[in-house]
Amino acid sequence: MHYPVTDKQSALNVADVVANPQFLLTKPYTKSCERWFKENYPGYEAFLTSSCTRALEMAALSMDIQSGDEIIVSPFNYVGVANAFAMFGAKLVFVDIEPNTMNIHLEAARQAITPKTKAIIAMHYGSVACDLDGFRLLCDENEIFLVEDAAHCIGAKHQDKPIGLWGDFSAISFDAQKNISCGEGGVLLVKQKHHSVVEKVYENGTDKRAFDRGDIPFYSWQCIGSKFAISEYDAAVLLPLLQRVTEITHDRREAWNKLFAAVKNHDILSTFLPKHLKDLNHNGHIFWLCAESTEVAQYWVDWFKKYDVQASFHYPSLDNSPFFCGDGNTTKTNSIELSGRLFRLPLTSPTETIRELLAVSNA
Repeated sequence: MHYPVTDKQSALNVADVVANPQFLLTKPYTKSCERWFKENYPGYEAFLTSSCTRALEMAALSMDIQSGDEIIVSPFNYVGVANAFAMFGAKLVFVDIEPNTMNIHLEAARQAITPKTKAIIAMHYGSVACDLDGFRLLCDENEIFLVEDAAHCIGAKHQDKPIGLWGDFSAISFDAQKNISCGEGGVLLVKQKHHSVVEKVYENGTDKRAFDRGDIPFYSWQCIGSKFAISEYDAAVLLPLLQRVTEITHDRREAWNKLFAAVKNHDILSTFLPKHLKDLNHNGHIFWLCAESTEVAQYWVDWFKKYDVQASFHYPSLDNSPFFCGDGNTTKTNSIELSGRLFRLPLTSPTETIRELLAVSNA
């Protein structure tokens, strides 16, 4: 079971908002969080949202997604990502994944581009980056949007830069299962060239932010939008955690490394390890193993659960879902095959307990 990191300052901040109800209007904590992102993600504006799904919906609206526009996306993903674009009439074009990373495959995405393609959604599974340079170049060559689904990625880097600095839009999650959490929340990072559109979408389709800056005497309805903003209470919880992101990421990666070492010494489970992840600059968000079959994966999930270790499967492949493919007639893909074999071990269970279990089963 994953338990979110907490900070005593968060409780003090929430009490501050309660004692100063004007903060619900002036939003000092939301603004401080936005400043933190602007400082750490140069060239981007940050819009704090009530969830990562809402951040992606805001991106879809800002891109003016129309019925029939094609969105290239990995099927090994959370359904909220697909819904964020399908709800506006987009056609989801699922392309296969790289088995080593579970990330969307660059060449498969290249082959899927048509004149109707509007965007590619690059999801970084477990905070291990996609081929970001390749995807950025591919999108630029075809004049389409790159959206980074960086839901897992707070504190993770690629080429010594935070993941999220390649997309036109990048969405990060702060829900209860992420390394940093305010319960429910997210952020949409937006390249500055798209800022004027996004700030209207964010404010129910109005130019209220221009009004707040004093640029115009009154604000009015400008486009389709919605109410995406995070609550000030959630922002008050989030701010001190953002300020500790380096420390939290270090501790999470340390837990990941200890678990990696324990599994590496196991005769059977060591063969399920992703071989390349140890040296990458991920944030330790997910510790995953991939068995040789669904049956073997289920055996180990059940085995761990007998000892109160909450091993679990992850996303069922969306291209094999009842909603997307109700007749069950799907082409076999890496995503369908591997999603039945991948399982995760918890990083917030005491690693000593897991190490002792593995030593006993290895004897």
